[in-house]
Amino acid sequence: MLPGVALVAEAMEAAVADPALARAIGPAPRLSVVKFLEPVGPGASLDIALRLEARTVAFRIGDKAGRTVATGQFARADSRPRAARDEERGQRHRRGELGRPARAQQPAGPAG
Repeated sequence: MLPGVALVAEAMEAAVADPALARAIGPAPRLSVVKFLEPVGPGASLDIALRLEARTVAFRIGDKAGRTVATGQFARADSRPRAARDEERGQRHRRGELGRPARAQQPAGPAG
């Protein structure tokens, strides 16, 4: 039997080989979730499909018989956590950079 860690390593190597996916997962990939669905015997021929998603790089590993043997996701290193994005948005809103434009002060005219 092929150990699950070997399947994950193959998926990571496939992702790193694609420049866009490599940038997305960064230099220290983090595994978000993995599911091992079927055992893989020695010498099995496998296909790896990768998909760039909003917060992850998803992978599916299948055998030549069409069975999915493992699925998983690597966290994207190029997307900030939602809390950080929300905090930055709140700061920009308080500074008047978001929402309605800040009102310009009108120069004082002659009193009449």
